[in-house]
Amino acid sequence: MFSLLYLFLIFTSQVLAIPVVTIERSHEADGGFSIPIIHNYPKNKDPIDSLRHAYQRYGSIIEAPEERFGLAKRLEEQPRQKDQIQDQSTAIVSATPTNLDVEYWCPVKIGKNTLNLNFDTGSNSLWVFSSVTPADQRGTHNLYFPGISSLKKNGFTWGISYADDSKASGVVFMDTVQVGSATVTSQAIQAATAVTENFVKNSAVDGLFGLGYARLNSVSPERTETWFANAMKTLKSSVFTADLRPGAVGAYTFGYIDPSRYTGSITYQPLHRNSESKGWWIVDAIKGYKIGGEEFSDVEGSGGGAVLDTGTTLLLMSEKVVKNYYSKVPSSVYDIKRGGWVFPCSSTIPELQVPFGDAFAIISPKYMIHTTFTSQSKELLCFGSLQSLGETRSHLPYIYGDSFFKANYVIFDMKNSKVGFATKRS
Repeated sequence: MFSLLYLFLIFTSQVLAIPVVTIERSHEADGGFSIPIIHNYPKNKDPIDSLRHAYQRYGSIIEAPEERFGLAKRLEEQPRQKDQIQDQSTAIVSATPTNLDVEYWCPVKIGKNTLNLNFDTGSNSLWVFSSVTPADQRGTHNLYFPGISSLKKNGFTWGISYADDSKASGVVFMDTVQVGSATVTSQAIQAATAVTENFVKNSAVDGLFGLGYARLNSVSPERTETWFANAMKTLKSSVFTADLRPGAVGAYTFGYIDPSRYTGSITYQPLHRNSESKGWWIVDAIKGYKIGGEEFSDVEGSGGGAVLDTGTTLLLMSEKVVKNYYSKVPSSVYDIKRGGWVFPCSSTIPELQVPFGDAFAIISPKYMIHTTFTSQSKELLCFGSLQSLGETRSHLPYIYGDSFFKANYVIFDMKNSKVGFATKRS
């Protein structure tokens, strides 16, 4: 029933080793594989955590207001609860959301160890907690133990840092990485030798599985390719797709587009001119936007395009867009204690259409609510999915996080430098 296929490919001088992919064949999908992913809305979802995560992630680049980074730092100090390759076929891997609905994780086998990694289109790193991580920085994480199948790259190091001073750094090993039934050998693994406390406390996730472009990968002295960049050389198509669904089973697919997951046609757009240089999936965003069908412009705030990021929960746009949207929501207010816009859950909220190249992508009202909470006066309030990046700057990118992906089926085509979206099938 199964066979193993091996192919070899000589890479450019920028790639550290010759990846090889081993595939267990089946007949469920021709030339690709699927990873089921489950998304839910936990009752204790904390909007402050979601904002902190977004500002931590993009702060040094998007230049959001200083008071928001101060808020992020204060919140972080508060205790929180709890190659070559050939034709690929179907791989099935379960995926689980964290308790705060900020990240999704999938089990990934690295060497002989299985870790829960955050699949992230906004990152280009594959970094993990490991046996070289100091004991007092491991927490309760699953660890990667380099073994006889691994090769340490002497002199190679990496480091990442964020606006709230959270950091991770370490060394590099080459080892096998298996996602479902697809295995890339000689894949670069960024093993942490130092991590700050906020990474340690997030016990549900043992590291990051980046799906962005490797242009700005932090490995030095030579960058490393992502797992998908290595694996796609043998896929039938150089695409992966994201179908995130609240409270239901969705999927990432690699190497093919699943027609059962969308209706109508796919709208494709070329990547923004800055996409590969920044390492992100970015589309143009200068078309404007629509609130309840009425069209508006945001020329000053949309020049940086929009980042498609499964690693961020919220939808972040310019202050101008956000204020305009909530002016259409009865009794909405900016809640300084929570750092974002809230409104009575009884309010009628409008549909938002966001720019996606020369098209508009629809986000229906049900996806414009991030979470709910009860006020001191016992009123049920909603924390909006749309929040502000802060002061408008001409090169500030919008961030299309999970709220966007819940509403749209999204296709990423790395070889052809384009992205697409379609209406999800119910």
